[in-house]
Amino acid sequence: WATDGGTITSEVGTYTAAGQVKYEEPIVAPTVTKTGYTHTGWYPSITSETKMPIGGVTFTATWTPNTDTKYTVKHYKQTLKGNYSDTPDDTDELEGETGASVTPNVKTYEGFPAPEKQTVTIAADESTVVTYKYTRNEYALTWAGIEGATVTGGTAAGQVLYGATLTAPTVTKVGYKFSSWNPSVPATMPASEVTYTAQWAAVTVSNAAAQTVNVTESGDAGKQTATLTFTTANASGNGDFNAPVFESGEGTANGWAISEWSYADNKVTVKVTYTAAAATTQGDHVATVKLSVNNSDTYGGKSATYNITVTAKDIDITSITFANETVTLLSTDGTYTQAATVAPTNHTETLTYTSSKPFSTLFPVSFTILFQ
Repeated sequence: WATDGGTITSEVGTYTAAGQVKYEEPIVAPTVTKTGYTHTGWYPSITSETKMPIGGVTFTATWTPNTDTKYTVKHYKQTLKGNYSDTPDDTDELEGETGASVTPNVKTYEGFPAPEKQTVTIAADESTVVTYKYTRNEYALTWAGIEGATVTGGTAAGQVLYGATLTAPTVTKVGYKFSSWNPSVPATMPASEVTYTAQWAAVTVSNAAAQTVNVTESGDAGKQTATLTFTTANASGNGDFNAPVFESGEGTANGWAISEWSYADNKVTVKVTYTAAAATTQGDHVATVKLSVNNSDTYGGKSATYNITVTAKDIDITSITFANETVTLLSTDGTYTQAATVAPTNHTETLTYTSSKPFSTLFPVSFTILFQ
């Protein structure tokens, strides 16, 4: 019995055993099996009438390969660590004809180039395994719009593996408020080169209305303080602004000074003082304060101005004293009269006066004295 790789499964005694067989003794074929194949008969054929011929005979099993023999295709994607897991990402259980050559298809994965196809022979024992490994692509990552900004943390720009975690950096820029990234930054690296551009809102400052401060409202040796408030947007601190200065007007040379300034709650507060001197003339004394945005070269130097006017009020004289007599207030219209007690004569008088306005002594005062 020539089984061609098959195995006789019949029990001994149930078929004609190989060896010496008497002439014309009936031949009974055994049952045979072969992994991956289906037994189709014997050659020469055996029937119920087959008997032992003269000279001996060899019966050879004939087989047909199975068409449902299983084989396996395993697909592995490279991890972010650069290796491959022991467990495949996908497994295909396929069937084919035993002994046939097959070329299984590869899969399409975003971010992973497909490997070359393999051609294999389907093993009869269904042990054939095809392994496809897919390397992970990397793509260029760019953070844009950050010129002049301070950049902290985040995923470093450059080549980044597909699927790697993406973290946007923290960016700050004097004179601007960061608003967003365009486009928005996803959680992981996409399968393409990407550029994320920082979007900024310019710090702005609004012009403020003029303010008038009367010098006679304080008794602090002629010093007046005005508190100016500029409304701002998108600011985060003093660093977003240049120190306020006098843009025009009299300025510090004529008694003006900026004593302090600070930012809080979208407002910049500037304290300006004016100190009058003995030679200060009565009337308006005006200075303009300029508050500008730092880093303003990009946004056109946006600034705000605030006019402060110091007005010296008319002197309110309460009494005038001469060396020899006192003129008392007899009317409320600024005219002082006193009845003459002696005939007018040419003489010199020393004149002094007092006022209800303590700052008024800093202003020159002139008097016209009429003797009637």
